[in-house]
Amino acid sequence: CCPPRPPRPPWPASTIWSPSRSAAAPDGEVTTTPAVWSGSVLDTGTTVHGELQDHLLPGFDLVSRADMANDGDGRDPDPADPGDWVSPDDHASASFAECSMGDSSWHGTVVAGLIAARTDDGAGVAAINWQGRVVPVRVAGKCGAAVSDIVDGMRWAAGLDVPDGHGGLLPRSVHPVRVINISFGGKAPCNAAYQSAIDELRALGVVVVAAAGNEHGAVLRPASCRGVVAVAALNRDGFKTHYSSFGPQVTLATVGGDDSGGTWGSLLTD
Repeated sequence: CCPPRPPRPPWPASTIWSPSRSAAAPDGEVTTTPAVWSGSVLDTGTTVHGELQDHLLPGFDLVSRADMANDGDGRDPDPADPGDWVSPDDHASASFAECSMGDSSWHGTVVAGLIAARTDDGAGVAAINWQGRVVPVRVAGKCGAAVSDIVDGMRWAAGLDVPDGHGGLLPRSVHPVRVINISFGGKAPCNAAYQSAIDELRALGVVVVAAAGNEHGAVLRPASCRGVVAVAALNRDGFKTHYSSFGPQVTLATVGGDDSGGTWGSLLTD
């Protein structure tokens, strides 16, 4: 079922998240999936990283505003992440006056690594699916993402037609996916643009998985939209993390790790 792999050196317990609650397969073997799986990550794009070598499929940059894109143009076939920092000069301009200043997040690379980083190689991290492949769709840049770009990104990832803004259509994805991940959100209610796209994708058998949010409050959109798999975070003891958003829209909760910022302080820190 599975490709051969080199011998795996033992990992010290200190490197395993919550080792007291970790269950190992017989003889320390790693359980693998029998086939290559692919999904799409809608985020800031990806960088060149050894842990993602050969695990990225062709994607697209759907950030329409050139100033937000930060790569010299708007939409293009290159989903590389040039950085989403907001400098004091940016903050002083009208375009980014309401944005928080900060360094680049490289968020898309982090999320892609969680899903499909090279695994069992004695380096970096262990991904959810060691044979996973990610179609990176860049929809976020400086100061976040526009709903119209996110919606177009969802449709493009599923292999649907997306207008190019000039009376034509963008090239279709050569690797349409059935699972789309969105690990960010906004506080506004789910609107018609989001819901229409999600309903269209569901009719095609495509599922959207989205983060419930890190606001310790109501579920963010698009996780709050009907038909989305909304994911909340738990700490190592199975409690909701202090930061995770929550509500009736949450579909599942899984390990996310906790820090000392909540009411319980360091008592539940992972």
